[in-house]
Amino acid sequence: TPYGLAAFLASGGVVDQRHPDLRVSAPRGRLRVSSLWITRLGLWNGNAFAVHGSIVLRRRLRIGGHARTVRFAGARFALGPLAGAGQTLAITSGTRALLRRLRSVVVTVELQAGGPAGRSATVRKNLRLYAP
Repeated sequence: TPYGLAAFLASGGVVDQRHPDLRVSAPRGRLRVSSLWITRLGLWNGNAFAVHGSIVLRRRLRIGGHARTVRFAGARFALGPLAGAGQTLAITSGTRALLRRLRSVVVTVELQAGGPAGRSATVRKNLRLYAP
C-alpha cells in the first residue's frame, strides 16, 4: 500500500505520542548555515507506515526588553515507511540579521508528524544553529 503496512495494523497507522519512533539528526549536533542561508538536517521514520508533517526551528529570545519566540525556519515533509531523508530548510529573511549578530544560537527543532490515520505526535530536539 502507499502508506506501508498501515492498513494491516490494529491502529490503522497512528503515530504513538509517547514513542513516535521519529528521529532528527545533525552532524555533531550542529546546524551549519550556507552562504545562501540554507541548512540541512536528517530525518528518520522508524514506523511501518508513511508519515507527513511540519518541522520548525525556533527559540525564545529576549529582544528589546521583551521575550518573544523567534521562528528561524520551517518546512513541510513526507517520509516513507522505515525511511530516512535529508531536509533542507531556508532561514527566514527576517531572522538573518539576528542570527548574524548572535553568531550561533541553540534552537529547538520541533517535528510534528501524523500517519495515515491522523493524530499527530511531536518530537523536539535542541541543536546549535551557526550563522554563515
